[in-house]
Amino acid sequence: MEKQILEALNTRYATKKFDPTRVISEELLATILESVRLTPTSYGLQLMKLIVVENADKRNALLPYSYGQRQVVDASHLLILCREKMAQPSHVNGYINTISSTRNIPSENLDGFKNMMLDTIKNMSEEASSTWMDKQTYIALGNLLNTCA
Repeated sequence: MEKQILEALNTRYATKKFDPTRVISEELLATILESVRLTPTSYGLQLMKLIVVENADKRNALLPYSYGQRQVVDASHLLILCREKMAQPSHVNGYINTISSTRNIPSENLDGFKNMMLDTIKNMSEEASSTWMDKQTYIALGNLLNTCA
């Protein structure tokens, strides 16, 4: 397996021109999306989103905002990584509820973790919060690129 990973990374490159007639399979797309979902981020909050744009009209409309790069239109799928504008208490509360329900843990048992996260985001400056969330998004981008390789 190590050999496969290193081989994939050694042969990875930035595609300059896509064949618009080639489409990746739904299975491969599902693997790529799952790899982003499984990206390890601070506290596991995953305050980024991945948008898949398949609609040709929407992709053509994005072309001027992409410095005219045809990859936006010609690639099989356009993936856009973005993040929340600001970390909010509702993000933490939703995450705690998800942990509680999926792991069958009473939510009150997670109060220490929840309060630590709430205090952290409350005490961050807007600039620090923005930098922190940017870095989390870059982790997801790295995971996405490695999966695609």
